[in-house]
Amino acid sequence: MKNWPTLVYMLICFAIAMLLEMAGWGSLRWLKPAWVFILLLFFTAHYPHLINIGLAWFIGLLMDVWVGEWLGKHALIFVVVTFMVHFSFDGFAKMTFLAKLAAILILVFLYNITLVILSENSLALWAIWLPAALGGALSSTLIWCGLNLFVRHRHV
Repeated sequence: MKNWPTLVYMLICFAIAMLLEMAGWGSLRWLKPAWVFILLLFFTAHYPHLINIGLAWFIGLLMDVWVGEWLGKHALIFVVVTFMVHFSFDGFAKMTFLAKLAAILILVFLYNITLVILSENSLALWAIWLPAALGGALSSTLIWCGLNLFVRHRHV
């Protein structure tokens, strides 16, 4: 299997992203990016032959255990988003850079909002989570932009 080193590299990146998910941001918590979600989107868009529904489900379950959420919350979201990116891969690959950034912003915002909806006290958390969801989506989009520019620069 000649893709083995790339798969190991991706799993190491996911392990680092899970560690970054647990990092405290102090007063800038509302800007905290969705590290694992962004990495999953990035690798699904750039290596669709390596990221499949099963791997997204496994990473989601690991994320649920790591964060301490109820089992299947992140796994469900990761599977749905991976399916969406695989299903519309040709359309996603043909998008302009700004259109991809807008799509990533919307996907991360929906990811954050879905996490709030699936929590126990979702109605009480809207005043707190709505600005955080938007701030997290903006910072995650900037990280996507940096990853995409890094890969584009590396291949030129």
